[in-house]
Amino acid sequence: MSIIYEVNIQVSLDILDDYLSWLDKHISEILDFDGFESAKIYKESITSLDFFALTIHYSVSSKTALDSYFSNHAEIMRQKGIDRFGDKFSATRRILEQIN
Repeated sequence: MSIIYEVNIQVSLDILDDYLSWLDKHISEILDFDGFESAKIYKESITSLDFFALTIHYSVSSKTALDSYFSNHAEIMRQKGIDRFGDKFSATRRILEQIN
């Protein structure tokens, strides 16, 4: 079964370049975890004067692999962004499971 782990991010425009540079490395680290197969980054076509909106779709091989990430790595990976950028960004997440 195919799993998409979706992360929706809003980034303050004043840190955007630094954030995007950091995000490339962050995604590479996540792709090193078991079960994470690929990542695609999308930007929202609606623009804002205050923030830049991104969506990342991680393709994950199984629910077991994603659960392992949540149990063993997610808190640390999320904290890295908070430590570097504080409240200059926000993220929401959801899990999409293919049904066919």
